[in-house]
Amino acid sequence: MIELLTFSILSIELFSLIFRTQPPFIDWVIGMSNDPNAPWVYSVSYGEVEQQVPSTTTSRFNTEIQKMAVRGITVLVSSG
Repeated sequence: MIELLTFSILSIELFSLIFRTQPPFIDWVIGMSNDPNAPWVYSVSYGEVEQQVPSTTTSRFNTEIQKMAVRGITVLVSSG
């Protein structure tokens, strides 16, 4: 399920993603790191136990986040 809310006054888009399969976020982060028109700031709230995510998935996620950082994109991630 994907929801999109746009706040025109502040130019903010809010996406709510519910993943039904593992690995979560991989398709999203790959898409955003390859999007030439990606927003400059992302805030992600994540509710998965990181130790249960395969290390290859974590490594790929980190690589894609680094690619975004090189472009000047900020990604804030929290869990809990």
